Amino acid sequence: MHLLMTTFAFLMIFAIFSYAQFQKLSETSFSETLYTERFEVENENLATCFMERARELFHRKAPSTPQPASKNKNMGKRTGYLHIASLIQRGDVIQETEESKAAKLILKKLILSLYGDKTFFLDASMDDAKIDALIDLIFRNAKELANKNYLKDTKALANVGLNNEPFQEVLYKMLKGSVVGGQAKDPLFKTANNYKSLCSFVRFKKRIKNPTIMSIYLAPEELLLALFQDSKVVDKVIAKREEIFEKLDEDKDKKLNEEQLATDFITEFQPQIPAGIEKNLIDFKISRSNPALHSEEI
Repeated sequence: MHLLMTTFAFLMIFAIFSYAQFQKLSETSFSETLYTERFEVENENLATCFMERARELFHRKAPSTPQPASKNKNMGKRTGYLHIASLIQRGDVIQETEESKAAKLILKKLILSLYGDKTFFLDASMDDAKIDALIDLIFRNAKELANKNYLKDTKALANVGLNNEPFQEVLYKMLKGSVVGGQAKDPLFKTANNYKSLCSFVRFKKRIKNPTIMSIYLAPEELLLALFQDSKVVDKVIAKREEIFEKLDEDKDKKLNEEQLATDFITEFQPQIPAGIEKNLIDFKISRSNPALHSEEI
């Protein structure tokens, strides 16, 4: 009897233990199932959110680059660059116009001013005759690229073959420049031998509404010097521009006589334009844009 009671007690304990293990296993299995299901749901939600975000970004239009409030909204229409579209020869015969003559003269003076004392220019023995020959060769050989609409910016001139190694090297150096944003590309260059890229001063885009080749009010100092060939005149132009801008900037109610300011500006500096450049090709219009900002961009 005692043995029977002991056996019964043992079986009861075993049964209770087995039931407890079963419950634990069931709870664990349920938890794992619940976790798996929850993970799958969350993963599906994440995937859905990702796809919706991707579609939103795909269909969203790229926002336009905001312009600083201090800059003129019409900045693209009137710039401080020298416009040289007239130099590109479209036909087989070179046809010079007053515009192309003026653009070539200013470009030549600009090249001489920017690179005349630089090592690569001196090594190529670039004198007046060679500069003329270089400009003619560049734009004569650029005709094919222009006809294919490949000359959308000045950098594309690097693709023009000149079949003249010294000229090709000079063109490459002028387009590349040694400084970007006022910093030398090569820190080993001496400060005196640094130079800006020609691309910083010239553009191909032809000005339709205002068919002039450069703006006196917006041009940088280097371009003004290429035009006037007199540093004292250039200093006076820059000082006058600053004076005009300050007056216009302070004139919040727009009560100033802008026409008179423009007339005074033209009267003072238009006579200083050298012979060989038609005066109506030079833009003297003033605006409420800060000329210093346009010059700094270049």
